Amino acid sequence: MKYCLALCTALGIYAFSPAQALEQAGFDCAKASTETEKAICASPEIAEADRAMSLAYEALIKRADAALKQALKVDQADFIKLRDQAFESHLSNAAVRQESLLDRTEMRAEFLNWISVADSTSLEGNWRNVWGLVKAEKNASGKLIVNIDVADQANGSWVCSFEGELEQKSATEAKFKGEGGPLTLKLQGAILNIPTPFCDETTTGGFGTAAGNYFRVGQ
Repeated sequence: MKYCLALCTALGIYAFSPAQALEQAGFDCAKASTETEKAICASPEIAEADRAMSLAYEALIKRADAALKQALKVDQADFIKLRDQAFESHLSNAAVRQESLLDRTEMRAEFLNWISVADSTSLEGNWRNVWGLVKAEKNASGKLIVNIDVADQANGSWVCSFEGELEQKSATEAKFKGEGGPLTLKLQGAILNIPTPFCDETTTGGFGTAAGNYFRVGQ
């Protein structure tokens, strides 16, 4: 036994107890009830990633104003819902689902760490939420070009993609009235809001929507 302990230590191999995972997770593992929560608590690596995500979220909430805080709470709740749907879909084997759960949690923590809480003065930039990305930038002619790439992040049941020129009404608002529209982008402090149900069955014939709040990342 002593030989095994010495060898394992030398090789960097460690055994983790359930108590260690319980301490590392971002929630109380004693109260884990869903299949996803139990999987997180059963894996020290995933539990640690969940803890990092929770710490990033808590730090972000503390720095956010009231409007941003509310939008972040909704987005985080959507993430938890999508995370659980993806893991509990059983569309792949357990090992693949666990790896995906780890990747999804680590990427969420990174995303939360990149969100800017400062009020924006321009529509230009990279804006993200749990569903995907909205990118706005000026072309050589000074026109505002917008790319939207959002989708069902749990099982891929719908996708909304758009690229086009929007008419900029002001520094904080732009509109598109072509096929699939109307599409409106509104800047509200640190949030980019799309109020119209763009990409649903009433516009592009899709099944999802690009409507919602997006957060500036990378700046």
